[in-house]
Amino acid sequence: MIAVERPAQAPAVLLGAGRDETNLNCEAYDADEDAYRAGSNRFDFNRNIYAHGSVKEALLLAQHHKCCYCERKVPASSHGAVEHFRPKGAVRAGRGLPNRYPGYYWLAYRWENLLVSCEKCNTIKGALFPLVDEETRALCHHDSVEDETPVFIDPAGEDPADHIRFRRAEVEHLTDSGLGTIEGFGLRRSALEDARAERLAWVEGIFLLISKLDGRAPPADIDHARSLLDEASRPEAEFSAMTRDFLDLYADGVDAD
Repeated sequence: MIAVERPAQAPAVLLGAGRDETNLNCEAYDADEDAYRAGSNRFDFNRNIYAHGSVKEALLLAQHHKCCYCERKVPASSHGAVEHFRPKGAVRAGRGLPNRYPGYYWLAYRWENLLVSCEKCNTIKGALFPLVDEETRALCHHDSVEDETPVFIDPAGEDPADHIRFRRAEVEHLTDSGLGTIEGFGLRRSALEDARAERLAWVEGIFLLISKLDGRAPPADIDHARSLLDEASRPEAEFSAMTRDFLDLYADGVDAD
């Protein structure tokens, strides 16, 4: 998980059609608040607006075509999922707890609430969105989310490195938010750990090759190997946070085993 620098300017579709839809939803809520709170009335969100091609393209570019949570590449053959950081239709305060309606409907088309995640992370999270203090939860558009402290890390609002680190291919938490995010998005799921381990084996192989051949191999070959490690630790590389943590362990003279 890495920090995401979302562009300051929202795509035009969100500022136009998205704003109109938001106003209609807020008016509908005010007209029959009890029905929406009970869940008998539900909002019909327009995916063609919040997941418009211009929205997804801008987000994927900002995220280096990676899932905002697990850092797996979103392949061209997969659409990925436009992720609402604060769930739009319903919200759940914890695993096993019931959904609470109507969710953050007024943020469904808000640029600052949108990311792109892989379908697996999106499915695991679902409507889950715990807060440090449930009493501060914004229940409708008349409330302010500024009073909330989410358990989950918002990669577009804070640096995940302050909360999560990697010990080789294993993800570890540094804070309660780190632990909540790891569990909330299934960042220890076996398929993901296997993919990280495979990537790490490649990175470690290059690192050990440089260590053994430095001073004996042609300088151009060593420089090329070092450039591969540099590329693997850049934000656009898959699992770059893990790679940086791994290389930092060696650079600091710490045994990474």
